[in-house]
Amino acid sequence: MPSSELAAARSGALNWSLSVNSAEMARVADMLDSILSYANDHAWAGWALTLFLFAPPILMAAAKKASGLQSLDMIIGWLALLLILAVLMA
Repeated sequence: MPSSELAAARSGALNWSLSVNSAEMARVADMLDSILSYANDHAWAGWALTLFLFAPPILMAAAKKASGLQSLDMIIGWLALLLILAVLMA
């Protein structure tokens, strides 16, 4: 395949992936908006959301006896994993 055709194919693939990602991100934003508005309206849902977001990495850090920045790294990694799953499920 000549390099000009390869560059055109890559450019087309990039444009397609950007359009898909923006549509997916809009769906993720709508999903997060509905979850956060529900959690804002109901106190128990807010506490459940907080527990779901922060309890697993804190428990994993305690099980590994992590301290200092290692536990913060687990929390950031957990939130990144949740964001990736939300994008994949959208």
